[in-house]
Amino acid sequence: MKFVRYAILAFVLAGMIGCASQPAGPTGTAAQGTPADAQATIPLNIPANAQWTLFCQRVTGADHVIRANQIKSILLKSTKLPDWYVLHGEQDSTLYYGFYRTIDDPGDTAETTRAQRDRQTIVALKDQVGEHPFAQAVFVPLQTPDPAGPPEWNLANTPSSAVWTLQIAAYKDSPDRKQAAVDSVREARKQGIPAFYYHGPTVSSVCIGTWPAEAVRRTMPAPPDANPNDPVLVLDHAMPGLPTEIEDKEGNTVRTIAPKIEVLDPTLMEVMKKYPYHYLNGAQMMRKIQDPNTGVQREVYDPSFIVQIPHASHSPLTSPPQTPAVPPAQQTPNTPAPPSPPAQSSPGKLRSIGR
Repeated sequence: MKFVRYAILAFVLAGMIGCASQPAGPTGTAAQGTPADAQATIPLNIPANAQWTLFCQRVTGADHVIRANQIKSILLKSTKLPDWYVLHGEQDSTLYYGFYRTIDDPGDTAETTRAQRDRQTIVALKDQVGEHPFAQAVFVPLQTPDPAGPPEWNLANTPSSAVWTLQIAAYKDSPDRKQAAVDSVREARKQGIPAFYYHGPTVSSVCIGTWPAEAVRRTMPAPPDANPNDPVLVLDHAMPGLPTEIEDKEGNTVRTIAPKIEVLDPTLMEVMKKYPYHYLNGAQMMRKIQDPNTGVQREVYDPSFIVQIPHASHSPLTSPPQTPAVPPAQQTPNTPAPPSPPAQSSPGKLRSIGR
């Protein structure tokens, strides 16, 4: 997916201040002291839209690089499957297969079918004694290295006293999303804007400022008057356009309630006025809403919104896994992570509380 680059966001930020006075290679690394061709097994033609690969086997031992390369060569000849590759770590090597843009998208049945077919084929492979060496092959996400950026710009590294921030932009669905977010922050910082970036599993966010817990009051309203037997869906944050009642897959009515947000800090109020909109992939987004009084639909720009800061010191979601998501019996801290897609996913999502 092509998106409007960070330069546009930087231009927007500059305008706001004026108006308001204010295929790349994979990330696997070769083992120290291993043969010079250790990295030759890393594919150089990773599809630009690749998001997943198949973890097949981990190889350990002092000669893991040589044996892993031999296994790959044997598989290429014996299975006629073309996309085997290995990544070498200091103490082990990992065998992977293929690259897939999706593995379970009903809107992309061809790619989903290809991915699942490849996994079934690999799981069914037998060795000379009739065993299935890849019976636990699993899909794992490709890891993208975080682009260079001062650690103090990373929202997760802000002091623990910083609880709230204002999200004004997000980048997603592109191999460039992390770089675009960091570059947006860099441009904003040049103009004196206290911007931060935050890399989630699928979204990279750009935020402005930080505030303590007392800057915001969050209260949960009473459930709306309705059938007391109706189930209630309690949201941790408000969602734009979500009705007060929805239906579950059985057609039953489900009432929704979300916390009410009251901004108490005047400096936060001021920043919200300076940056009232939220941008997606550098573009200003619009959505239709219905006036509850007149029933007339109108288009509005997506607003910026307050989010709670997840800190690196106490959040398990602030860094990407460095090992594949394999069964515990096979997972070790030294297993090389899957490669990066060329030019194309850290902490968890920022939690919106006032959107």
